[in-house]
Amino acid sequence: MSVKTTIQKFGLEQAFNYLYKDPDKNMLKIMDWADRFAGEIRK
Repeated sequence: MSVKTTIQKFGLEQAFNYLYKDPDKNMLKIMDWADRFAGEIRK
């Protein structure tokens, strides 16, 4: 497995762990983060 793939897998695992801690609260935060990562900016 390449380093890039390993880092991507680790990032996704951390996002899911964060989400599972408090799904109601953290889902919105993850969706906002994903929007920013994709280049969409909300005002």
